[in-house]
Formats: sequence, C-alpha cells, structure tokens
Amino acid sequence: MTKKLQNLESVKVIPSSKANRVAKVAKRLGRLSLTGIVTFGIGAFTIFDRYNNYWDKTIFRVQTVDFNILSHTLPTKLSYALIQNKSEELQRTLDSNYSLFGLIVTDPSGEKVIASSGNGSSRSSWKAALNPQELKNHPYDLLLDPPPLYSQWSYEDSRAVERTATSLTNQGRVIGRVYYVRGVRPTFEDDFFKWLSNPIATSSRIETYTMTMLACLTGGLAFWILWEYLLYKKQVQKEEAEHIENTLRQQKDSLLLQLRERINQIKVLQKQWEQERINSIKQAEELHSYNQQLQQEISQLKNTVISVPAVTNLQSTKGELDKARTEAESARQKQQEQESQIQLLNHQLQVYQSQLTGAIHQGKSLKLLQSQIEEVESARSIAELELGRLRNSEHQFIDTITSLEKQLASQQDIQAQLNRQLEILQRTLIERERQKQESHQKAERAIQQMARLTEEIEIIKEDMGRHPLNDFEQAVLNCLQSNLPQKEILTQFDVGNGGDNSKFTDFIVILTNCIIVLEVKSYKGVIEPTGDLRNTNWICRRGSDTIIVNACWGQNPYQQVKIYTDSLLRRTRNSSRIRNLKLPVYGLVVFPSEASIASSIESNIGGFYRVTTLNNLPQTIQDINLKAHSQNARRMTPQQIAQSLIA
Repeated sequence: MTKKLQNLESVKVIPSSKANRVAKVAKRLGRLSLTGIVTFGIGAFTIFDRYNNYWDKTIFRVQTVDFNILSHTLPTKLSYALIQNKSEELQRTLDSNYSLFGLIVTDPSGEKVIASSGNGSSRSSWKAALNPQELKNHPYDLLLDPPPLYSQWSYEDSRAVERTATSLTNQGRVIGRVYYVRGVRPTFEDDFFKWLSNPIATSSRIETYTMTMLACLTGGLAFWILWEYLLYKKQVQKEEAEHIENTLRQQKDSLLLQLRERINQIKVLQKQWEQERINSIKQAEELHSYNQQLQQEISQLKNTVISVPAVTNLQSTKGELDKARTEAESARQKQQEQESQIQLLNHQLQVYQSQLTGAIHQGKSLKLLQSQIEEVESARSIAELELGRLRNSEHQFIDTITSLEKQLASQQDIQAQLNRQLEILQRTLIERERQKQESHQKAERAIQQMARLTEEIEIIKEDMGRHPLNDFEQAVLNCLQSNLPQKEILTQFDVGNGGDNSKFTDFIVILTNCIIVLEVKSYKGVIEPTGDLRNTNWICRRGSDTIIVNACWGQNPYQQVKIYTDSLLRRTRNSSRIRNLKLPVYGLVVFPSEASIASSIESNIGGFYRVTTLNNLPQTIQDINLKAHSQNARRMTPQQIAQSLIA
C-alpha cells in the first residue's frame, strides 16, 4: 500500500514539474511578447520622429535650396522659351525635377496654367496646387521679355521659410509667371505601411526606418535577455535563500527534536542519578551500622584476648620454660663435670692398679696402694651415682621443656588465631569504611550530576523558542537594566519576516544610535571553535568534559546571531517610520563571567558582531554605541523605535 501511494505521489509530481516548466516558458514568452510590443511601439515612435525629421527638415531644406537655385536660373530659361514659343523645351525644362515638387507656368495674371512639371501624371502630391485659388499661396517669379538677368527674390539660408526681396530689378514686359510648389509629404500611416510592405527597399528613408526598427528590436531583445537574466538570477537567489532557509529550518527542527530527546534522556538520567543517590545514602547508612557492629566485635575480641588464661599465662609459661632450660643446661654441665671426674678417677685407678701389679712383682707393701684404689673406686662409684642422678634429672628437664614448649606453642596458636580474627575484623572495618566513603562520594557525585543535568536542561531551553528566563538570562536582563541609562529592551522578540520561520531572540537592546541583538549562552568553560570560527561548531571545555555549544539557527552562535541580525535589519528596512534612520544593527553573543573566550574568536569576529562575557557586557555595549554612525536626524527615542518595530 505504501509503495502504491509513493508511486501515485511520483505520478503527481511529474505533471506538476512539467506544468511548472510550461508555466515558466509561457511567462518568458509573455515577457518576450510584451517586450516586442513595447519595443515595436518605441520603434514606431522613433520612426515617426525620423519621418518628421525627413519631411519637415531634410526634404524642406533640399527643396528650399532647389527653389533658391531655380529662382536664380529658371525665369531666364523659361522666359526665353516663351519668347521663342518653344513649348516642348518649356515642358522638358519643367519635367527635369521628376515631379518631386511642382513647377507651374501661368499667364501674367496667374489665373491660367500654361504648363506644369509632371504633365499628365496623377501621382504627384502637389497637384492640388494647380487650382488658381490654391496657387496664390505659393511663391513665384515673373517671366519677362526680354528675359530677366537678376533674381528679385532669395532665401537667406536653407532653413528659411519665406523668401526675401533683393535690391535688384529687371526691366521688361511681363509674359508669365513660374510658381514653385513644395511636394506634399505623405501621411505617416501611408509612409509607415509603405515601409512595412517593403522594409528592404533601397530608399534612404526606408533604410533609416528599417535600421531604426532593427536597433529598437535589438535593444528590446537585449533588454529582454537582461530582464530574463536578472529574473533568473533573482529566482536563483530566491531559490538559494529558500534552500538555505529550508536547510536552516530542517537543522532547527532536527536540533529541536534532538534537544527534546536530550531533555527526555536527561530526565531519565536524573531519575537514575536520584536513585543512585538514594541507594548510596542507604548503603552508607547500612555500612555505618555494620561498622559500629564491627567496632563492638573488635572491642569484645580485644577484651577476650586480654582475658583468655592461655594468653595471660603465656608469659609465665615462657618463664618456666626458660627456667627449665637453664636448669637442664646446668644439669648437663654438672653431668659433663661428673663424666670428666669419672674419667679422671678411672685414669687414677689404672695408674694405681699398674703400680699395684709392679709392687706385687717386687714384693713391696700393697696396703697403701690398695687403700688408694679403694678410695678411687669409692669416689668413682659416688660419681657414677651422681652421674646417673644427673642424667635422670636431665631427662626430667627435657620432658618438662617439651611439655612447656607444647604448652607455649598451644598458647601462641591461640593468640595467633585471636590476632588473626582481630586483624580480619579490623581489615573488614577499614574496607567498610572505604565503601562508606565511596557511597558518600557517589551520593555527592549524583547530586553534582543532577545539578549539571538541570543546568544543561536550562541551557537547552534557551534554544527552544519562548521560555521562562533562566537564572543567567535574568542576570543579563538585570545587568542591562542597571547599566544602560537610555535604552529599550525587548525580551524574546520574534524577528522573522513574512513567511519566515519564527526567530526568537533572547534580548534586543535599542539605543539612540544602534540596535543590538543579544544571544545568551549559559556555557561555563573555555569557548573555542573546532575549525573555522564562522563555519564550524563551537565547543565548551570544562575540565575533562567537552560539549558542543548549541545553536538553533546555523552551526554556531555566530551564525545564529547573524541570522537574527540580518532578519531584524530587513525588518527595519521594511518599516516606513524607521527606514530612513538607517540604524545599524549589531549582533552580540554573551557567555557567563566564568567562561573564557578563546583568542581566535575575539580577534577574528569584528565589524557588526561581538562575543563577550557578562562582566564585560556593559562596556562592550557602550563601545558599540559610541562607534555606531547613525543618520537618526529626527532623533527618535528608543521607545519610539521599539514601538515601530513592534508595529
């Protein structure tokens, strides 16, 4: 179904385009016809002027010269022909002018025509003069016998209308008169239709008419071509302007759609960040409660570590162990001493026994040696008994040390377990405290993000037509009202003209010498272009964030304020009341005081456009007003200018 509708639409578009082409061709042919008619009329009027010039000036002067010459020569010749009665010669002489004008010979009274030029021809325009009553109105010379020698009448110059008498006089009998009759010019209609019937005739008059008409038609054709070119150029400019307007409108509609979608996205993000904030606060509270429990457990564990007998007796066990080890070492040393003493006694015993054996062989007395041997053996027995006792004591000490070492190891294991539990609890407490801090930071970040998103919504609303003034716009309005003494401020004024789309400016400041269009942008950060500052996007850098500076008309705030300025300028030119004032219209983009304008923008935008911050706004407006050259001769007040714009 959709394809069928599309096919039907395409079928409708094709005839429509053909009809438009046919209409354009018809209009061009109509303009060509109108131009042809007008130029033909101009040519006919010019030919009429040439007609009057030809007959009333050229032919009249030629005939005046001819009449002047004939007045000096013809009376003598005709008088002689009459005296000799040479009627044929008389007629040949009169016919020598080809009947372009009239030569008529009459009797002395002028009542009877004797001969005339072009005798028998009815096409001569002057034939009406053959009537004696009409003939009296034309100049003549007298024919005399004898023939006259002097000319009694003469024309002062070729432009003279009447003849003047000369001072010369001829003597003789009057035998006739010769009249000079000017040719009667044809009517313009006859002459014009004669030219139309044969415009390529060799007559100089016809050639003049033809060249005049050709010149007019050529001029008309050139005018038509120029007219068509200007109309074509105007149409192209109109189509380009409409194309630009449509492109800008589409860009604006697309931007508005994107901004609305962005607002919806921001609202969703605000809800998410709000939920994130609530969850973070809740988690922080839970962690705080859990940390308090951990602190209680740690306190209890520390008390347990202090109060457990295994831990409290650890030091005494270590003391007993050290004492047992000392005593064992002392017993070991005594044992070694006893062993050394036993070895010494064994050595003495061997010595005494050797001496006893020698004494037996020698037969000496054995009592002393036997007594010494008995003493040594007795001492050895006592030493061996002591050695056995010491060895038993050593074994007992070893068993005691082993027991104490086991007891100490057990006590140390218990203490290590308690310490590990305490360390785990402390690490858990530190981790929970860190998580608690992170939760607080998340909550703070959520609050900051919500504030940033709210600010972004306010910025977006600046480019969506009429809207309640946000905080920055209100600050700009307060700055204008408090720092400009003579002014009129229009807020959110639509500068669109005719069929243009709505173009709502933020503020229009009307001063005595100029009008300033203010476009307010609430971007805080470093404002810089991505490329050519007039034809590419502008961006705002704030920390690690980079956002595009929105413009509902054009690619950047400069193009937006330029479109507003041009539209307002056309509006002032269309106003009959302020058209003659020729007030210059300036465009000014205003950012917050916290913003920093890149030098590439400030140094390259001039003329009728400026970019500034709120803290520099009053000085910038004053500089513009001082530099503005106005022809406001009537000195209309800003309030009167504003009323004219609104009207």
